[in-house]
Amino acid sequence: EFGGSMWYADVTFPARRNINLLGVSGSGGLAINDTITVNAQVFTAKAAEVVASREFLLATAGTADENVRATAASLIKCINRTSAANAYAIDISEPSPAGTPGSISIQRTDKTSNLTLAVSRASAWANIVATTAPIRDQN
Repeated sequence: EFGGSMWYADVTFPARRNINLLGVSGSGGLAINDTITVNAQVFTAKAAEVVASREFLLATAGTADENVRATAASLIKCINRTSAANAYAIDISEPSPAGTPGSISIQRTDKTSNLTLAVSRASAWANIVATTAPIRDQN
């Protein structure tokens, strides 16, 4: 502690990646049976959500933005309830109706391991990087 503040140096943060779901259905969008793999755990887009089977809802009943938001929310729920993924996800989308939907932050639960991601349909996603290392801040 110095000057009433806590100072840290040489800190390591868990690996984190912000990804974007660009669309569902249609040309290049996420489709039924498409997958996203998070740390070797495969999550599959389905017509109904079954968290125990790592199946997330591919929403198609609303507008394009509503479908992306609902699909991303279901994926986030599945990731967060699958402890074997050793990761958690949060929605970082801008608020509706004007904001861009489908932005997800995925972070490891530990500070020493890499975050690994893979998708079966690359055209449906942005910012997918196969491996992200923990963030080391030496200042």
